[in-house]
Amino acid sequence: MGITRLSNSNYFFGVILANTSEGISQHFGIDGVIFGATILSLVTSLPEISGGLAFVKAKKHTPIISDIFGGNSFLPTLFLLANILAGRSIMVDAHKTDIYLVGLSIILTLLFIVGMLMQSPKRFRKLGLESWAMLIVYFLAIIGLLAV
Repeated sequence: MGITRLSNSNYFFGVILANTSEGISQHFGIDGVIFGATILSLVTSLPEISGGLAFVKAKKHTPIISDIFGGNSFLPTLFLLANILAGRSIMVDAHKTDIYLVGLSIILTLLFIVGMLMQSPKRFRKLGLESWAMLIVYFLAIIGLLAV
């Protein structure tokens, strides 16, 4: 069977997305990594956000859990796959921002696991302590991207 080939339209829209994102980030003076980690990731996550809200309303949390773990484990998995394909550690060639974002995804996943295990009954504005911790870590990490 082999590897499935992507159609030309996938390449076309990928190039449009990359060029448009670069143009928007340059127009507003936003670093490309910060734009990708915030605006672009938010826009591409809109289907997951709307689906997640529907699952919360229906009180079905399993799909949300798998979506969070899948999303946060994607970047570290890409680094692992790249190491295997290259036959050596590619971390020495990685940019600081790449390593930073991989670390952030691991930290957020660990916070999510701790939140699932502890299940704090305390809520503040309808969010548990673990959710507030994840939001604070995420916003601090975005600010930290400016320094990396």
